[in-house]
Amino acid sequence: GNLILNVGPDAKGNIPDASQKILSEIEHAKDDSQRAHLFGKIQRLLEDDMLLYNRLKNRLDDAVLLSRKEVRWNYHTAIPSYYPSRNTMNFMLPLHLSSDDAVDIVLVVELTPAGNYQGQTILTCDQAYIDARLVCSLKSHWLDLRTIG
Repeated sequence: GNLILNVGPDAKGNIPDASQKILSEIEHAKDDSQRAHLFGKIQRLLEDDMLLYNRLKNRLDDAVLLSRKEVRWNYHTAIPSYYPSRNTMNFMLPLHLSSDDAVDIVLVVELTPAGNYQGQTILTCDQAYIDARLVCSLKSHWLDLRTIG
């Protein structure tokens, strides 16, 4: 699906159209070099617009906090996944960016030697579904074949 980051309007009431256009281009990029170039454009856009950067950072922080609360309410929210290249078990957590009702992306967290969980990567819901199916049968309220793709 299309990822629309609802970071809200700027101080003048304008929605950052340039970032939405670049995100759309990334989704339709034909190869890795084109995607890398477009991610570079996003990076420069965020470096040049601290207000946009701060709104995006705050939205991500809020999404992580909400996901952590969801795990406290129902531990089944954290779905296990295995990464053979690192021989580690991780957990996948849903992140709600565009609305509190829809999972937009998935944060993969790994237990550190200090006993904390640290984010390792971000996956699409399709990628998370495939990774989760490798470990266990899914009985998740947020990662369901009917709600992804």
